[in-house]
Amino acid sequence: MDLPVVSTVAGTVYLTASDADMIEGKVIALLNRTFVEGRDIIDLFLFHDQLVADAAERLKAKFGSLHISPAAVADRYCSLPWMPGRTSRAAMPCTCTT
Repeated sequence: MDLPVVSTVAGTVYLTASDADMIEGKVIALLNRTFVEGRDIIDLFLFHDQLVADAAERLKAKFGSLHISPAAVADRYCSLPWMPGRTSRAAMPCTCTT
């Protein structure tokens, strides 16, 4: 959504995604994973301060462009293994609302 950011490394100019787009991409990737890895959660923890004030609306637009409904996002969120020792979705009732 943001314009590319110009970065230089060893005199070479690269166009990169903004920090806000990067962390939003990590949220989308996490919700699209079949198996969640610890590094996915760590990335969100380390870079959560890069989320901008309108991140919820930006993510909603990005999920919409990917044709992922709010109900599907909520279902995927509720399927994440947040609880230690959780072996099934039934082990933790989800209170998500769409």
